Amino acid sequence: MKELTKERKEVYTVYQAYDGTEFRNPNECLNYEDSALCAITAKYKPLVVKESSELGIFNVGSEDALIDVVKLHSEKDLDTVLQLYFFVNPNMAKEIHKEQAEKETAYCRYALEHNDYLFIYKGYGDDHFIIIGTLQQCITSIAEKCSSSENTSQDQ
Repeated sequence: MKELTKERKEVYTVYQAYDGTEFRNPNECLNYEDSALCAITAKYKPLVVKESSELGIFNVGSEDALIDVVKLHSEKDLDTVLQLYFFVNPNMAKEIHKEQAEKETAYCRYALEHNDYLFIYKGYGDDHFIIIGTLQQCITSIAEKCSSSENTSQDQ
């Protein structure tokens, strides 16, 4: 008789949560993600100074699309916003979206370092979470656009 050691490769499906934790059962994974979302959202909500519609904040846009005005007080607050950002937008962690993710991370950093308000577009529900900039960045952008259009009209 001959004793043999054989290796068997098993192929199976795993369900991976946003943080890399793997589950064999999709419902367990969803429950885990739901609880993680719940935990992150609980830390995020106190940072929201005002929730309003696009129209209510910018006087343009939709009455149904939501914007959060957020105030960051610490690195922990910044981390909370970024955790929620990457949780709602898992594709932003991929290399192809790296530039956009870095831009939105920079908005958060600017808001914290300059004690500025951060605008976050939430769309028509909790399926969007786009960091669109700070109050000062919006004011600067508007001023530049107004100045640019004044120069254009003076040239004519």
